[in-house]
Amino acid sequence: MVLSRKNKNRIIRILLVILGSAILAFGTGVFLEPAEIVAGGVSGIGVIVKPYLLQMWPWFKVDIAVWVLNIIFLIIAFFVLGKKFALHTLIASLAFPLFMTIFTRTGMCDQLIKAFTLQDPNAVDDIVKSEIIYSQNGIRAIMAGLCGGFTVGFGVALTFLGDGSTGGTDVLCFILAKYTPIKQSLSSFMTDAIVIIASLIINIGLKGQVILSFIGILAALICALVIHFVYVQAGNGYIVDIVSKKYKQISEYVIKELDQTTTIIESTGAFKSSKTTKMVRLVIDRRKYIEVKDAIAEIDPNAFMTVTSAKTVLGEGFNNLVK
Repeated sequence: MVLSRKNKNRIIRILLVILGSAILAFGTGVFLEPAEIVAGGVSGIGVIVKPYLLQMWPWFKVDIAVWVLNIIFLIIAFFVLGKKFALHTLIASLAFPLFMTIFTRTGMCDQLIKAFTLQDPNAVDDIVKSEIIYSQNGIRAIMAGLCGGFTVGFGVALTFLGDGSTGGTDVLCFILAKYTPIKQSLSSFMTDAIVIIASLIINIGLKGQVILSFIGILAALICALVIHFVYVQAGNGYIVDIVSKKYKQISEYVIKELDQTTTIIESTGAFKSSKTTKMVRLVIDRRKYIEVKDAIAEIDPNAFMTVTSAKTVLGEGFNNLVK
């Protein structure tokens, strides 16, 4: 059975979402949770409530919080962002906590988890002491924050590139991107900041901890930067002009498959015949370029296509045009 380009692209997007979920789960379960670092997101909420829920349920780990919260946000995504987005989110909403469970409960990552587990989280704040336990905890916490922030950001960015999300608070980021000019990288940092501030208040007020909270801020900043360079830079727009006799079929494809519109422009060629023809103009984000190029090649292999980079695209389907 030979897959069409459309189905191949769909499979690639699904694989990106699954791979991104796995990397996110690895970064969270192996680096952040063992070091008790809150870098935002539903996993950060899980780290905050873990010490309290462990008293009632000794088997509680952060993956349980991720399962519960992801299901709640999945329902929100279905009603606010639509069925198509919810289906992509469904994959990640299940894959992320599933990989978390595999990484943290099966023993396959126990050695790595042990390497980043703090012997005494309170000792990290006592940096003036010189005993080896304190320096070991400090190094573990800092390394966990750096590695966790990078892997979590890379995982989230891959799921965004796959046209989905990891679920949880990422759903809020897409809602903000849909109704406001705020990009996902910024909104991701904002939602993470709220969780981190809550952690900071709890850590300082109840536990007297400071350093771990600031390491969480560092991890969240690294995460946002990675998302920006991997996803947002790839998400800027393209202006695509296509000269083709099959302009109607191309326009129909854009409207039906991409849920966007096109502009049909009268154009006259200056070489030899000077015939008047039609040119289709559309604006797409960079993530859809390969899909569009392959589709046009199928519709009309003889089409003439030019692609121009657009630094900013404002209007329906992209960032809102605001004053």
